[in-house]
Amino acid sequence: MLKVLRKLDRPVPRYTSYPPVPHWNKKISSQSWLSSIQKNNIASLYIHIPFCEQLCYYCGCFKKITKNKSIVNDYMQLIKAEWEIYLKNNPRLKIQTIHIGGGTPSFLSPKALKDLLAFFSPFMLNEAKNSIELDPRTTCSEQLQILKEFKFDKVSLGIQDFDVEVQNTINRVQPYDLVEKLVKKIRQMGFSTLGFDLIYGLPKQSMRTIQETLEQVLVLNPDQIAYYSYAHLPQKIKSQRIFAQDDLPNSESKKNFFYSTSIMLEKAGYIKIGLDHFVKKDSPLYMAKQNGKLTRNFMGYSELETPLLIGLGVSSISESENYFVQNTKSFSEMKDSLDKKELSLVTGHKLSDEDSMRAESIQNLMCNEFIDLEKITYEELRQSLEEFVELGLLEANGRLLKLTERGRPYLRVIASCFDEYLGKNKVVQFSQSI
Repeated sequence: MLKVLRKLDRPVPRYTSYPPVPHWNKKISSQSWLSSIQKNNIASLYIHIPFCEQLCYYCGCFKKITKNKSIVNDYMQLIKAEWEIYLKNNPRLKIQTIHIGGGTPSFLSPKALKDLLAFFSPFMLNEAKNSIELDPRTTCSEQLQILKEFKFDKVSLGIQDFDVEVQNTINRVQPYDLVEKLVKKIRQMGFSTLGFDLIYGLPKQSMRTIQETLEQVLVLNPDQIAYYSYAHLPQKIKSQRIFAQDDLPNSESKKNFFYSTSIMLEKAGYIKIGLDHFVKKDSPLYMAKQNGKLTRNFMGYSELETPLLIGLGVSSISESENYFVQNTKSFSEMKDSLDKKELSLVTGHKLSDEDSMRAESIQNLMCNEFIDLEKITYEELRQSLEEFVELGLLEANGRLLKLTERGRPYLRVIASCFDEYLGKNKVVQFSQSI
């Protein structure tokens, strides 16, 4: 059985969308996309800030490495111009939630951050729930004060790992004391949710470093922990080529890291959510999971369900009930399109009925951790799922197949059973499932 489980550690998508981005079928025009969402009056907003002062070697996000803060002003104008196109398309459009990611959102000066949020403030609903990703190395008290002023209630800190050797290897050195001081400020200012982003599978990590990092994390007591598996794709991400293969934990080690972390966090009162999140019982994510309301998209797990996600900025992705679209990664192309009062979309996908059915099953598995057999119409698919039952990764319970703790590390592999695009394009590359 161990050999069979090892075979399951294969390249598969993370399924933050279905179909995954590499399998989207065509470029969708600005007008087609805008027409399709014209009746949506409420949106979640994602704003991508691509700038970073320093390259983290492991990172696969779209970013621009620079210390030149003057480029921010021009980029903010692009963000505003893009939103104005959406607003012209539907003047009634309101914002349910804003999430700012990157890159490094804390690259923005307090002045630039306040200017950006003041621009969007008139369009926010009174009950808007806003969140942001912050780099402890570049976050100041003034930025936190501005975030509170504009109703941001959740901040996520990019921790990754506290071990000094690991930090040096990945080129992201941030001492524990620095993070501890920032956490105290965040707590004193009354943010309702503090999240930590951690990564397992980084070079130089060992069971010792993983456990020591977790012990330090537990002292700081975040409300939520995202525990991501490192995606090693040196053929696509040049900066990862600096890592020596011998320094990378193998899949068996990564699996043990995850199990060990799960035990430590559960003992400390955290509860597993989906693929890679741990939360406390009073967390909105936990309550959403209990009520069957948990959702997952490009921004991660959320307690909010919205039919429309609008992504602003280079590389950002937007999503509606029937469409996915992605912005260009080129600053100049975006500017040229916006000068013509058009969005700069480079790829997209219109979901078929079949896509929607499969997407619903994947979303249900990733969020609610079960599969409804009554919705499975393909015998071949049923047979694949039965194999996971035999391996102890799923447990049969009437019409439902429920995810087991043994199956959690293989969640992406189980979800891939629903993916009819997987394997059709041999050029497409995904990270290992573990």
